[in-house]
Amino acid sequence: MINSYLLVVCVCCGGEMRKMQVEYSEKYLKADYIRENKITSLKILNEGEMETGQYGQKLCLRVLTNGIKFKWTLNATNKDNLIKLFGRETTEWTGKEVKIGTKIQDNGKLGIFLTAEQF
Repeated sequence: MINSYLLVVCVCCGGEMRKMQVEYSEKYLKADYIRENKITSLKILNEGEMETGQYGQKLCLRVLTNGIKFKWTLNATNKDNLIKLFGRETTEWTGKEVKIGTKIQDNGKLGIFLTAEQF
């Protein structure tokens, strides 16, 4: 459970040592993890934020599955499907649980998708 632990570090500030706590970085949710661990649902924890990556800006949500927090970068299809399910206001998505699965995408890579049974 990489995301639920705090690391205590000592920092030196002007000759004075003091302790501070920092959290481990959240990992990104990957399709391989979903498939290997037979994950079928996740809970949305926040309204998300825009992140710039290799393919431009995308909405990134914090999610919880199997007791572990992840970042989930949405593709256009998943974003549009979440809008269909919960509306355009992402604050309304917080606390919602969605059913997910994996499949091979048009680009030949394994991807995460929202299952059709919830539409």
